[in-house]
Amino acid sequence: MAEDASTFKNVEFSTYLWSRAYAALQMVTLREKGHEGIIRLKYDFMNGHGKKHFLAGLDKLGIRNDPPAVAAAKYHYMGNDLIGDVPMEYVRETDRKVWIRYLAPAWAYSGSGLLACPASVQLGSFKAWHRNNGTWLGCPRLGYVCTKLYQYGDPYDEGYFIEYDADIPLEQAFKFQPVSISPDFDRDAAPKLDPAEWPDVRLLKARRRYAESYAAVPAQVLIEMYGVPYASYLVEQGMLGLGTQYARAIADRMGISERSAGAIASLFFEVLRTLGDEVQLAKNGDRYEITRSTFSPIQENEVDEMFDAYFAMFTGMLKVLTAHVRLARSVERRNGRRTEVWCLSNSDRRLF
Repeated sequence: MAEDASTFKNVEFSTYLWSRAYAALQMVTLREKGHEGIIRLKYDFMNGHGKKHFLAGLDKLGIRNDPPAVAAAKYHYMGNDLIGDVPMEYVRETDRKVWIRYLAPAWAYSGSGLLACPASVQLGSFKAWHRNNGTWLGCPRLGYVCTKLYQYGDPYDEGYFIEYDADIPLEQAFKFQPVSISPDFDRDAAPKLDPAEWPDVRLLKARRRYAESYAAVPAQVLIEMYGVPYASYLVEQGMLGLGTQYARAIADRMGISERSAGAIASLFFEVLRTLGDEVQLAKNGDRYEITRSTFSPIQENEVDEMFDAYFAMFTGMLKVLTAHVRLARSVERRNGRRTEVWCLSNSDRRLF
């Protein structure tokens, strides 16, 4: 039981951190490239994510043979609420009309970040993914109608999948049609995961992958949009800001109150270990060395610039917590694998 509780705590922290990283990448893109930049980032990310995962997800959830509107709505509810821990609601009005709601607080925007996100970004996300569900299902009669939106003063993002009587062109597969009243949610009647197919170990593993993908895949989209140097700059800015904004909260979560090199090394070690990385901590004279050989949320075949960019989160954390600890990082290849060694040491003088 203790091991299960520890695993749940680790996955919960991964969700906490990487959901905020996802928001950080969006907000930095908005800051640096304006509305058009964040709209394109969200559209390309959501559309690519849907193409890659939608049909496979239907099979994993055992809902491939449900009516199209039901299958589409179940996918978003089960994949987000039940697996990703993104709060949602699901209401099956008929086999051909099924509602979903994305509840506040918005998972993708921690704090007040949602207030900076234009409505066009949210609408673009639905066009990128929900509008295409019929195409991916091979059902050109299926569309998505958005009925409520945060940015228009509504309490949640809401809409319904509907199967029309005849085929519709793709440009008509998404509509925004506000409604004043929509049906009640009944959790007892909502879809549930089969516990035999989704034991806790599988569910927690999927939840961790879910959070990691939202922190890593947008970086690939940024590379496709702007090339490696500028994309790396945007990711670095996002991760630096993430570390700066949440350093004290993360230290509190990990139970680290001291600010010495040893305490900061313990903090970084606990963060990396909790995220699921392979990591070791050792004391070498007056230095503390962290050896890291996996790099959540990114994979080992990532470009070097992205490793540097995601490392900026720890740089941001360190500067918030103390001006008296040095941090140096070196990169090695051990048994064909990338390995990083972080060295932390105390300084009697302020470093900045």
